[in-house]
Amino acid sequence: MPARRLSAVESSTLLQALEAVPDPRHRRGRRHPLQSVLYLALGAVLAGADSWAAVADWAAVTDSDVLVCRRPPHASTFRRLLGRVDVTALEAALTGWVLGRRDAAAAEAAAAGGPLAERRTVLAADGKTLRGSSRADGAQTKLVSVYDHASHLVLTQTPVGDGDEIAAFTTALSTPPPYRPCPTCPGS
Repeated sequence: MPARRLSAVESSTLLQALEAVPDPRHRRGRRHPLQSVLYLALGAVLAGADSWAAVADWAAVTDSDVLVCRRPPHASTFRRLLGRVDVTALEAALTGWVLGRRDAAAAEAAAAGGPLAERRTVLAADGKTLRGSSRADGAQTKLVSVYDHASHLVLTQTPVGDGDEIAAFTTALSTPPPYRPCPTCPGS
């Protein structure tokens, strides 16, 4: 599937989903809403930004359909704020948004008809070692991801603990549940 920009509706629903992430900052002195900073950081990373400065540079030149900030945050704002965000809450918000997009696409495909084979759910599990990452013990971070081929989306990922990829795979499939059977597909 070729890369494309998010529509205004998709951007708005993403911003709404990001509202579920608690803001770790004190109320006083906030210049940028948390969901705006997260939205810009996500867009920058997906565009290839690999440093705080690159994230800030991308945020300064992006021409989004949805206005999220009058002036983009500085690189140090991204660094400080993203370092304090509740990763579990962020992942849950993004997973919910992704599953909502997937369900909407599945409903569209079901309404359009077509062969059942094209509407089936096909998931793949894959393990990866994150390059440049390290845990407190010096080992690299390893993840197991579940990928939906029909929607081209990573539905969830789980860290591998003590080298046990089977346990991580079981956890990835159960929390949050990435697989929802298609109501119109037999045998799913």
